[in-house]
Amino acid sequence: MESLYIVLLIYLVIESRRDIRKKEISVKNTAGFAIAALLLRVGNLGIRLVTGNITIKSIGFLLTALVPGIFLLAFGLITRQAIGYGDGLMLLVCGLCLGGKTAGVLLITGMFLICPISLYLLLFKRAKRDTQLPFAPFLLGAYLTWLATGA
Repeated sequence: MESLYIVLLIYLVIESRRDIRKKEISVKNTAGFAIAALLLRVGNLGIRLVTGNITIKSIGFLLTALVPGIFLLAFGLITRQAIGYGDGLMLLVCGLCLGGKTAGVLLITGMFLICPISLYLLLFKRAKRDTQLPFAPFLLGAYLTWLATGA
């Protein structure tokens, strides 16, 4: 499990830097990290299959892991990318590494972290309502908070 935490931390650091500098998320990086996370997950599931220790809960975990990311992608589609597709893709990787429930917690925590910054920027006229902020650093902050509080 720790390997998944490290994979996700590296991914979020790389993409946070990219999101701040270029306001984009690398699809190639995302695909690579998603494949790495999936292989680690499936490898763990494969070990359970060999030992006969597989449960419905294990399969359900994999099926629900993508739900928060798919939700965010759909929201991006509905809002014509007010929330970018890259944010949804990042959340898909989070779901593969941590599971759907924890990815949902990261999404909500990231939203709570970005709110005061957005409010400050709007109140002091440093940004307009349509200004897009990078979400990756806040998702990284949410992940670090989750790790610090006893993942």
